[in-house]
Amino acid sequence: MGRLVTLHVLLLLALFFSTLTISSCAAHNPSTPVEAAKIISDYVAAHPLDAEKLHWAADSPICHIALSQSSSYNSSELGPTSPLREQMDCLAISVPYTYSDPNDQRRADLAIFRLVPSQIRSGKRQSKGRIFLNPGGPGGSGSIFLAANWQHFLDRTNAEYELIGWDQRGVGQSQPSAPICFGSGVEQARFELDVQINAPILKPGTTSTPEQIRALREDVDHSLARYAEWRKGCLKHSSKDSVDFLPFIGTFYTALDLEYMRQLLAHHQDFAQTAAPRDDGIATNSDLLHYWGISYGTTIGQLYMAMFPDQTGLFILDGVVNASSSLHNPVSRQTVGDQAEAVLALEAFYKACLAAGPSSCPLSSLSKDAKHLADVVDAGLRRIHDEPMRASARNNTFLAGQSLSNGTITLPQIEARMLSLLISPLSRLSGGYATLARVLKGVVDGDADEVYAAGFRLSLDAASAGNSTSGGALPDDGISIVCQDAPLDDYISTPDALVDAPSDDYISTPHALVGWMLNQSIPISKYFDPVVLPSLSCSATGLDHAHERWTGPMPMDQPSEPLQLRSKALIIGNVLDPSTAGAQARALHAHLPNSSYLLIHHGAGHTSWAQPCICTHELVRLYWGLGSLPAPVLNCSAGLLPLFGRPSPLTYF
Repeated sequence: MGRLVTLHVLLLLALFFSTLTISSCAAHNPSTPVEAAKIISDYVAAHPLDAEKLHWAADSPICHIALSQSSSYNSSELGPTSPLREQMDCLAISVPYTYSDPNDQRRADLAIFRLVPSQIRSGKRQSKGRIFLNPGGPGGSGSIFLAANWQHFLDRTNAEYELIGWDQRGVGQSQPSAPICFGSGVEQARFELDVQINAPILKPGTTSTPEQIRALREDVDHSLARYAEWRKGCLKHSSKDSVDFLPFIGTFYTALDLEYMRQLLAHHQDFAQTAAPRDDGIATNSDLLHYWGISYGTTIGQLYMAMFPDQTGLFILDGVVNASSSLHNPVSRQTVGDQAEAVLALEAFYKACLAAGPSSCPLSSLSKDAKHLADVVDAGLRRIHDEPMRASARNNTFLAGQSLSNGTITLPQIEARMLSLLISPLSRLSGGYATLARVLKGVVDGDADEVYAAGFRLSLDAASAGNSTSGGALPDDGISIVCQDAPLDDYISTPDALVDAPSDDYISTPHALVGWMLNQSIPISKYFDPVVLPSLSCSATGLDHAHERWTGPMPMDQPSEPLQLRSKALIIGNVLDPSTAGAQARALHAHLPNSSYLLIHHGAGHTSWAQPCICTHELVRLYWGLGSLPAPVLNCSAGLLPLFGRPSPLTYF
C-alpha cells in the first residue's frame, strides 16, 4: 500500500474507529462517471466558482512551512536566493466536508503549493496546464514533495506546466488534521516499540515450536491490550473538528477535491494557456486534470480515472497500488504479494553487495556467494529473535537516557529497518544500501553498538521523535485514510468484544491471526512478516469506512470493457519494488490497453525514484512534452545510478 500497513496499525484502527460515530448527513455513493460528475456540478451550481476568491502569495505561511520542512531534504536549493522563490506561491482552497449536501456549511482548507515556471509567469511562454502531484503514503505532503524536488519536476516537465503540490484532506498543513492520539512524539514512538510482534525466522523445512507459538500469541494479546489504551488517547488528544472530520478523509473525497480544484483553477486561470495539437492529432486541453502520483498516489489517480475519465489528462502513475483491492476488499483480504517481492529485493541486495566488493559493501567480506551470505545473515537474525541486542551508551553510541529503547534492538525493529532501506536504496537521509550493509554485518558480528549507530541512532533518539519543531505527536493521517477506504464488511476480535465473522476468509480471533501468520504469511516472507501484515480489519463494532464512497468499477475491474480515458496514461513499474510489486503496473496496463503506456524500470527500491536512470528520465520528459511515447511498452535500464554509489538527488516519502 504506498506507506506500508503494519500489523500494529491495523490493530490500532480496529479499536480507534469503534469509538467514533458517523455524521448524520445524507450519503451519496456514486457508481458511474455521470453520477460522480453530477455531485460536483450540483455543488458548483449552489456555490459558483466566481464566488471563490483565490489569493496566491509567495509569503504565505503555507509556502514558509513547506520550505522550512523541505530544507532537511534539500537545503542547498531552498535558500533565500533560490530561483524557486520567484516561481512559487501558495494558498488554502476551501472545500466542503461533503459535496453531496450543498447546505452543509462545514469547510476544510487544503494547503496548495504552486510552482509556475518563470517563462510562463513572465508571459514569454504559454502554459500547457496544471499538473497535480502526490507523493503517496498515504499521508505524504504534496507541498513538501514539490518544494523538495522542484528542480526535478521543472526539468521533467520541460518547464511547460504549472505544478501543484497539495496536502490532501487530513494531511500536512490542510485543516482539520487527522486525529492525534498521543500527548507527545516520545509517547507515540515508545508505543510503537511496545506493540511489535516478534515472529520467528524459521529454517527451511521446519515449523514453529510450541514455545514460539505461545510467545507469538502473547505478543498479539499484549498489543491488543495496549491498543485499548491507545483508543482513549485518540479521543483525549484530538480536537472535536478532527474527530468530526474523520469520516470525510478517504480517497473518494480526495478524488472529488481534485475535480473541484481542476474546475476552480481553470476558472481563475492566471496565465496564458496553449491548445497546441499533439503528434497523435488530439488537441491538448490545458483544462484537463494532469497528474503525477507515486505509490499510494496511484490509488488517487486510478480512482479519479474511474470517476472522471473524460477529464483525465496526462497521468503518470509510478509504483502502482492495486486500488481495486484497497478500495473494495476488507483489509484482511487485500493483496499481500508485495511481501514476496520484498524477498526478491533482498536477494538482489546481496548480489549487488557482492558485486560492489568489500570496499563499498563490507558485508561482502563474509561470503562470495549470495545464498550463503543470506544464510549467514539469517543465523544472526535468529539469535536476535531469541535475545535482543543491547548497545552501550559508554561508547557514545547514544546519550544515556536519550534512547527510546535504552539501547535495546529487537528483531522486529531490524526487520522494519531492513525493509525501509530496501525501499530507499540510495536515500541521502537513511544511507540506503550502504546503511543496510552496515546493519547486517553488525548483526552477524554481534556488534550491537555498530547496529545501533548505523541503523537506529536517529529513529530511536527521543529528541527526534514526533514533530520536528515542537516534539508533539504527529497526526495519524495515513492509517485514517487506509481505514476510511476499507469497505464495511470487516470483522475483528478485541479483548473485550468478539464479532462473528461470516466466513473463513475473515480473521476473527487473535489466535486465528497467529495461525494465519504461521500458515500463510510467514511462508511467503520470513523477514517481512509481520512488518508488512494486512491481516486484520479496521472495524470492531463501529465506524470502519468513509461517510461516502465510490461503488463503481475501478480500472482493474473492467477486463471485458476497458475504461476509455481522454488521454493515455504512463504507468511505471519497478522490477524490484519491495512495496508495490511490478506485476501491479503490468496488470493496470493490461486493463487499459488503449489508454496507457507501460514503462518497466529495471531498478531497485520503491518506484522509479528509488534508483533513477537516464532512460526513464528522458521518456518522462518526452511524455510531458508530446503526450505520447514511441511504443505501448518500453523498458529502461540504461544509466541507472549505482546502488553503492552517490545518493540519489531525489526526495520521496
